[in-house]
Amino acid sequence: MGSVQPEATVDVAAGAASSEPASISARRIAILCTDLIAGGGGEAKREKGLLAAALRPLRRILSQRQIVYGAHTAYRSFNTAMLRYSPQAEITLITNPSLVPRLRQQLKSSPLPESTVADACNYFDLASEFEKGWYAWFDDTGNYCNPFDLRASFASSCYPILFSHHTVSYQHHLNNRFLPLLLSETLPCDSFVCTSHAARQLISNQLEYMGEALMRSHGLQAAFHGRLDVIPLGVDTEVFCPRPKEACRKHFGFSKKEILILYFGRISVIDKGDLFPLAQAYAELRRRNPEAQLTLAISGRGYRGYDQLLKEKLKEAGLSTGVVFLPGITDEELPLLYSAADIFVSPADNLQECFGQTPLEAMACGIPQVVSDWDGYRETVAHGETGFLIPTYWMQCDSDLGPLSQVYSENWQPDHFRLAQSVAVDGRELVQALEQLVRNPELRARMGEASRQRAVTHFSWEKIVAEYHALAAELRPIADRIPYRKPTYQPYRQPDYFRFAQHFATTILNDETVVVRSPGEASSAGRIFIPYAGKFLNLAEFHQWNVDATLAAAAKPIGVGQLVEQIVRSSPCSEPSARRQVMWLMKYSHLIPVGVSDKDRDE
Repeated sequence: MGSVQPEATVDVAAGAASSEPASISARRIAILCTDLIAGGGGEAKREKGLLAAALRPLRRILSQRQIVYGAHTAYRSFNTAMLRYSPQAEITLITNPSLVPRLRQQLKSSPLPESTVADACNYFDLASEFEKGWYAWFDDTGNYCNPFDLRASFASSCYPILFSHHTVSYQHHLNNRFLPLLLSETLPCDSFVCTSHAARQLISNQLEYMGEALMRSHGLQAAFHGRLDVIPLGVDTEVFCPRPKEACRKHFGFSKKEILILYFGRISVIDKGDLFPLAQAYAELRRRNPEAQLTLAISGRGYRGYDQLLKEKLKEAGLSTGVVFLPGITDEELPLLYSAADIFVSPADNLQECFGQTPLEAMACGIPQVVSDWDGYRETVAHGETGFLIPTYWMQCDSDLGPLSQVYSENWQPDHFRLAQSVAVDGRELVQALEQLVRNPELRARMGEASRQRAVTHFSWEKIVAEYHALAAELRPIADRIPYRKPTYQPYRQPDYFRFAQHFATTILNDETVVVRSPGEASSAGRIFIPYAGKFLNLAEFHQWNVDATLAAAAKPIGVGQLVEQIVRSSPCSEPSARRQVMWLMKYSHLIPVGVSDKDRDE
């Protein structure tokens, strides 16, 4: 079985209070790229063991932060933080030989804590570095088996390996990341560091799934023998901090009286979030609050032309009033943009998202967040305290995607687009949450203050680095007790998306769930706007079916199972496609669930 160890709790206070001298390894290149050092108090000495950072080629390492996305942002932020906040450590950055001279030059100008030293190592010199011994090894390249292969090849003694992830939902990861991990010589002193409990559950589900598949198909018992720990990403609370709102607004051309709702992030319907339902909710918000001077600002990098398409479709649908696009925001401008806003919004709906950095940045700038109750968002945003979590809905509708995913192997986009379009963020709840903040400036101020406090207390990089150090200090004694031996091992793929990630959604719908046509939707008569038909990935399933017949069938409350049967009978689509179509209608508020309550959400 592909079982994993129970989740461990990292006791930061205990780690900091330890009298054991410690060192750690910094792998300076990725999202949760971890450099660990264990610092003792008083006159604690640094161990001779090096603290290694297993680094991929670092093209922009230690450079000033740029506006990049996802893993790349985390690479630089994490690496900078590990150098800045790791005391009493000997940090070795392992990288491409051609980058070593430049990296060493950059290290000379990088501020390091007292008693911490750092150097760059060309990876062809690894054998000699292993002779000096490691206290711990941190790796965030995403190639999970590499650090275990290196330990098996070069190590003369045992040491803990801490490695992290970026996106973990792509189907090819089952074969080229999780399978090698299960077949590697992993030990109880190793930790797969997850950025959120949602990511941890997803990873646990995949490891279990792979273990079961290998046993069924090959009679092979394969398991990850380490731990799954949870340490979130951090935010630079010195860079992302509240700034004078009036001056920030003046910089971007916004007036003092506007209530500015900001979306910042990757503008992509394929791997981030569908912003058309957000525009629908915003239009309803404007209709219900005609006296408010509302502006929705959409900023970030467009993917595959989605930003331009979104502009066109919003205009065609009459939803562009009060919506502005802000391209080309620089690194220096981003904290100003957050501070200029009154509300941050992000309706993420994609399996690709495991944590979400932008809500955290907005939080650090003292801006309330309104985000989907999905993935790691629910762990950063404190519902009712720093903002609002908007319920999400999903159902199993992927049974036809797993087998076909091997046809397009490395191309994860078709599956992720189809699945994201089947995840519904509750449009009514989104309007209500935004309206509470629009109508109540005192609530905005209160949530803004709570946001800043939460960011500093729980997500500052100094706090996150301390958690890594505490984890390394906890794992090192375990490694010391393991009799070291050279392992003898030789260093599938059909994903079950719903099984992996069903816990992302607030409520899981089933065949007994009752839905009904939204009021006023008597007939689509051409009014059902389908913005992406034929535009992305040549997928047409969201418009090649009879919308009128489906809405007519849901004129009165009807069970989802019965509705799906009617769609399949009246159109050439498959059952999973029909289920996605039902969820698509719900996503765009043409169908609404009946009897889905707050109680269901809490459970």
